[in-house]
Amino acid sequence: YDSGADEGTPAATPQPDNDPLDCGGHGTHVAGIIGGFDDKVKGVAPEAVFGAYRVFGCDGTTDNAVILAALEQSYQDGMELINMSLGGSHVGADHPYAQAIDTLVENGVYVIAAASNSGDKGYSYVTAPSIASKAFSIASFDNTHALQTVAQVEGINGVGEILFDYSPSDGVTQRFDQATKYKIIRSPNPPTFATDGCAPFPANTFAGGVALVRRGGCAFTDKVVNAINAGATQGVIVYNNAPGQLNGATLDPTRTGTTPAGFISAEDGARIYAAATAGSSITIQFNNEA
Repeated sequence: YDSGADEGTPAATPQPDNDPLDCGGHGTHVAGIIGGFDDKVKGVAPEAVFGAYRVFGCDGTTDNAVILAALEQSYQDGMELINMSLGGSHVGADHPYAQAIDTLVENGVYVIAAASNSGDKGYSYVTAPSIASKAFSIASFDNTHALQTVAQVEGINGVGEILFDYSPSDGVTQRFDQATKYKIIRSPNPPTFATDGCAPFPANTFAGGVALVRRGGCAFTDKVVNAINAGATQGVIVYNNAPGQLNGATLDPTRTGTTPAGFISAEDGARIYAAATAGSSITIQFNNEA
């Protein structure tokens, strides 16, 4: 079902057709979360059968009548569950959405509705259509705490445990063995070198250990590949070139293969580099997520 607004028709006077393709990708994104089915990525219900009911035009607007018509059509089509990832500003239970949703639920249809995008307006602030008393009101939030791995470092005064952020790269399945103490071998370049690891290292630079290289100047994948080619088959650690921890960096698994890699803060990287330069033997052992 398509409201027809993508053809330039005002939302208030829809011309339904059978082409529900969206303009912005929001509906497709939501559908992928629900029922995505791919070799590497699967949704919550990968074998779900979809009915697609487009209610927004390319300008991002719609009308109550359009949404109500889509709800009615979905019921007539035999949909067992309706997802409504949309929201308005209305907060009263007398909203037409709320009444229609409650009627659908009373007739055996589950309705899942977004709580709203208005969390900044206050605790438990919920808008239509999620205000329906019989709808499932669903909310999410962005977590500011990144799951990381605790690593124990030996050989440096003042450094005991550090937080180590694994690369979340799809396909890089190998992880550092928690029972192994890895020797850290620093980059031969100075710690202020802006493009550390962007060019090939001398052969066997990191043989027998885990490479420590600095962020900056090129893609993380290039640094890791250059380190691997120079003997860092046990793993690669990239330390930040700006204060603080480096989170959420990714690699290209088609180039890095199964070699584990991860990222640490600028401060920890600088201390490890300095200790290794002074001749200390530095080892690192990885534990559990923190």
